[in-house]
Amino acid sequence: MARWMRERKLAGDHRAGSWSGELALRRRAEFVRRSWPIVVVPPVIAIAMTPLAWLIPDWTRPFALGVIFSSGIWFSIYEVGTTSGEAPARAGQLAEQWTARELRRLRRRGWFLVNELVYRMWDIDHVVVGPGGVLVFETKYSSSGWGKSSYTDGVLSQAAQNAADSARDVWLVSGKAILPRELVRPIVILWGGGYDQDRPAPVVGVLVLPGPQLRETLASLPQDGLNGAAVKDIYSKIDKHIASRDKADLQRQGPRSRSLSEWYTFSAGLLFVAACGFFAEQQVLRLIGWRWFIPVGAAFMLPIWAVHHLSQARAWWIAWLIGSQTITAVFLVAYLATEIQRIS
Repeated sequence: MARWMRERKLAGDHRAGSWSGELALRRRAEFVRRSWPIVVVPPVIAIAMTPLAWLIPDWTRPFALGVIFSSGIWFSIYEVGTTSGEAPARAGQLAEQWTARELRRLRRRGWFLVNELVYRMWDIDHVVVGPGGVLVFETKYSSSGWGKSSYTDGVLSQAAQNAADSARDVWLVSGKAILPRELVRPIVILWGGGYDQDRPAPVVGVLVLPGPQLRETLASLPQDGLNGAAVKDIYSKIDKHIASRDKADLQRQGPRSRSLSEWYTFSAGLLFVAACGFFAEQQVLRLIGWRWFIPVGAAFMLPIWAVHHLSQARAWWIAWLIGSQTITAVFLVAYLATEIQRIS
């Protein structure tokens, strides 16, 4: 989890969502491995049904083919997301991101934000360090709300106890010498609605707060208690702890797998680069003539050979190669078809 946590160090914001994202990935992978027919059969059925599109008018066939084929794919995605148990983990990840989004507003006032900090076996969802002290957050989400029941009472009690234990860990490890204990405050943030604030606190000293009220509460935070040097010292200790744990995690577990949102971002970036290569070669051929498609295609391939040893950029250059050489391939097929037709 660690390497990507340090990528945004300069912004004072280690990114949220690692543990819940990893959990969702594991659940999805296990479900696909054990129940692969549920994933494979719908697209196969959709492909088998595509000949039905020829029974309808010509002008509607492309639309019908797209609907049939995409329906099979989306049905598989829906089954994986709901049946594998991935959806609750994703909801928890989104809730953490909602909380982190509100906490980022504190950076304008001199606070530092750290997400997914780990001292023991569990992770601390969010920690903010600033002039008013240290706030330690536990984020929870419930699709059915937080009305009073034995189940929600149990979840709230456990979340509040985790927040209190995490606040004590932060104080002991990162600021005991310079940070008064009363300036370390544990807070539980609840997303999903239905929480009655008149209910007694599950654990003494822990503030339980509905998510929609978080922004208002943060706006009223005190700006005195710690000077700038103390704030930087506490944040520096947390940062050093993250660095040491990240190094150990990387050696023991290797690089973490990308989350679904990161895969979306990465794939969108590759598609954008491929599209740039496609349209760049297209514009060049429009200017100088399509007969030069082979020299132009070779020219667009030259950067690939120049940077093939740069493993970090390889995926992007391959995307550029695919995008640009698609035009070359299309012109080559058209040229060969024309020659074959002329000879025959």
